[in-house]
Amino acid sequence: MLQPILYSFFVIFGSLFFGYLLQKRKVFANPDDVSAAIIKNTFRYVSPVILCLSFWRLDIKNVSVWTLPLVGLTTSTVMLFLAKYIALFFKLNPRQSGSFITSSMFSNVGYTLGGFLSFVLFGEVGLALAIMYTLYYTPFFYTVGFYVTRYYGQEIKTKSKKGLRQRLTGDIRFFPFLGFIAGVILNLMNTPRAGYFTDVNKLLVSVATFGYFSSIGLTFRFGAIKKYKAVCLSICALKFIVSPLIGFGLALLLGYNRALDGLPMKVVLIESCMPVAFAALLLTVLFDIDRDLTNACWLVTTFMMILVIPILVSLLSVF
Repeated sequence: MLQPILYSFFVIFGSLFFGYLLQKRKVFANPDDVSAAIIKNTFRYVSPVILCLSFWRLDIKNVSVWTLPLVGLTTSTVMLFLAKYIALFFKLNPRQSGSFITSSMFSNVGYTLGGFLSFVLFGEVGLALAIMYTLYYTPFFYTVGFYVTRYYGQEIKTKSKKGLRQRLTGDIRFFPFLGFIAGVILNLMNTPRAGYFTDVNKLLVSVATFGYFSSIGLTFRFGAIKKYKAVCLSICALKFIVSPLIGFGLALLLGYNRALDGLPMKVVLIESCMPVAFAALLLTVLFDIDRDLTNACWLVTTFMMILVIPILVSLLSVF
């Protein structure tokens, strides 16, 4: 039990510290551009291979596997409405409300955290189930996420922001999807898979996670946490108490405890305990909502994983 916890800490927080150290040492003249380049290239070149190898191995003929995106979608939708009323309780202004709601809606459920932990604990099958859980994420982000954020904020029109928007909504989002399709085709064709691909995938997942979090470390902003302490506490309650209860209830309802030796239920518990997603930070740039609030929520919930991961691993060992 201790080894996966220590390994997770090393990759996640070691990479965050590494990126932040590069920022403080001013290694790069434009750290935001370097951060964007790391994320872009990870999505384009590493993600497709990870998804292909993972879905190549998954038992996709099990019906319960294909209901996982509905659990993710339902959880995110409930978070949206709960966050809306909490924002009213705190009397947040529109830009702050938009930041709080999007931070509540989007969690780091992909292979860079939720999927990474699923992989560390349950191998490639765990990662594939985690990615299946996230299939709702991209369409939800580009439809509901954009609509909600635009409602509370104002879309940036400057040339530099258009460039950022192009990076976010351009062709890179299709590359991971192509990897997913390739893996499903190889799976359905019963194509033999060499054993060494497991070690290859383990390396790629770790490299992708390290690159992702180091890129975030390059753009750290700590100053806003004191300003939004109460808001950060409330989003911690949403992410680490309310969301897991919703996920656990849905998993029981769908019988995940009886499918694949209970692995889908364990993956749902992991995914429903994840912190604020980096996607929420991207939306603050696109639609000019409160960046400090989103940044504070991201930082606090991410560093809360120091406590959450050991508790989560202990709970998973019970099921």
